[in-house]
Amino acid sequence: MSIQRPLRLSAMHKGHIDLGATMVNLEEWQRPSRYTNVDDELETIQRSVGLCDISPTGKLFVQGGAVGRLSTDLPQGTIGRIGRLDIEGDQHMVAMLATDHMLVLTPPNQSAAIANSLDQQLGEDATVDMTSALAGMSLLGPQSQEVLSRLTDIDLSTSAFPDQSCMQTSLAQIHATILRADHAGHQWYDLYVSRDLGQYTWDAILQAGGKLGIKPFGTETLGQLRSRS
Repeated sequence: MSIQRPLRLSAMHKGHIDLGATMVNLEEWQRPSRYTNVDDELETIQRSVGLCDISPTGKLFVQGGAVGRLSTDLPQGTIGRIGRLDIEGDQHMVAMLATDHMLVLTPPNQSAAIANSLDQQLGEDATVDMTSALAGMSLLGPQSQEVLSRLTDIDLSTSAFPDQSCMQTSLAQIHATILRADHAGHQWYDLYVSRDLGQYTWDAILQAGGKLGIKPFGTETLGQLRSRS
């Protein structure tokens, strides 16, 4: 007899329901599949800006001397850039937040296995699984930079914060980690904040982008976007 694990919910779960999202059980999480339909959501992203809940993404912190013992495609000592880390033949995104602080991002529900693999590779308990502690959001589209600029004082221009950059900063007056990883012709920002401030951040972003036409989008649209080269 198999035991079914309970579904996990993001910090913005109730907010998605209040916005009329169609929910779906996916990778042991309940997530918004769509709010309207894929064509409308893609059109909004192409024209203005869209917001998506990516909280199920695995989030691992590696800190201390262990960071220097992991081989990424970034030059040694790099800070503020995004690279790739090979773990058992699979490539995973890493954000170099400091010389001794790395964020490793994994597919949903793979964080525990990958943390174990890293600990075995490093010979110590080097990783901290922050998946449940952090809420995640993707913000993308031609107006995404403008939306973020209304919530932070940092310079988000392409010259100051180009594609494949990362930083820890203040967003809507709270601590946040911001990654810029453009894809399929879209300016694309991934934002991570403390779970208990997830709904607050989500609401603040929607409010900041209200006059710019921001709308949330679901996993169906996200899947289509990520499949594009």
